[in-house]
Amino acid sequence: MISIDDGGSFVAFLKNDGTVWTCGDNSFGQLGIGNNTTSNVVIQIETLSNIVAIECGSFHSLAIRNDDTVWAWGWNNEMQLGNDSETSSNVPIQVMGLCSMVTTMEHESVSTSANYTLYPNPANDFISIRGIPSNASMVIYDITGKVVMSKNVMPGIGLDISSLDEGIYSMIISHKAMSVTKKLIVE
Repeated sequence: MISIDDGGSFVAFLKNDGTVWTCGDNSFGQLGIGNNTTSNVVIQIETLSNIVAIECGSFHSLAIRNDDTVWAWGWNNEMQLGNDSETSSNVPIQVMGLCSMVTTMEHESVSTSANYTLYPNPANDFISIRGIPSNASMVIYDITGKVVMSKNVMPGIGLDISSLDEGIYSMIISHKAMSVTKKLIVE
């Protein structure tokens, strides 16, 4: 098993072979199995393969395939599936228009030994980064790959993120020749 994540009342499992399995409530198609029938047993999402990361929202899910494509399914009341509509989907659909920067949600490190920690995460107005050296740089990207914040960060100084909307962001922290990517959740 590579990863397990849970939503409002369902669970998604990413296996080592790149398959995704789900179980639980399926009122909005959040299991991704082609129907809206709740399941108390784990069922494979047959249309997904070669997946490297999964993430669940309250009633929807996202997956990244090894070719850097992003797939979404479930409730879409606020257009969280990224398909320019409010139509929910009970099967995974490809999210179009993402840049290649969005390649990982859970794969934390893109280099060697840095061990930075974001806290609190999820966050509201401020976040701190543990383990950063002086004069590290930080860039935050939204789900479309757009830079929404960029600045130098210092140890022990909180970062004001109150200007960010609720959502999932990628934060790249760099110092000298090392960079680490972290997932930032803003509530």
